[in-house]
Amino acid sequence: MDVLIAVLTTSVFIFSGLHKLSTFKSSSKLLRSKINVGLPKLFYDGLLFLVILMEVLFPVMIVFISYQCCFNDNIGRILCYGLIFTVIISTITNYVPNKGGRMYLLKNMAIIGGLLGMSEIFNTILEEYNEEDEEEDEDEL
Repeated sequence: MDVLIAVLTTSVFIFSGLHKLSTFKSSSKLLRSKINVGLPKLFYDGLLFLVILMEVLFPVMIVFISYQCCFNDNIGRILCYGLIFTVIISTITNYVPNKGGRMYLLKNMAIIGGLLGMSEIFNTILEEYNEEDEEEDEDEL
């Protein structure tokens, strides 16, 4: 069930990242228009490249972690928080000043809620994993 939750929650990011990659020039231009602080084009291209990497790799890693059940560290939670960060930045730059963007704002809030829920799933499983480790250590003594 955790894998299904991971796929349903993160699939939108993969498609968004691939779309940005296929329209890299126009996406970079749009990013410059939204966050115009006078930096060179290379800065915006690099920033967009990092966002694309996050939007494609983080979901894949989250699904893999869910499938493999390798919860011995906080990487799943960190990946969820990274995606939450991209949603917050996207929401602020695209929808907050725009009065017509209210529905998109609500959709992004729902995505953030799903990612927070997934990070709690990772946290719960991590706690259970650690408790089992402690019990095994006690049994060995």
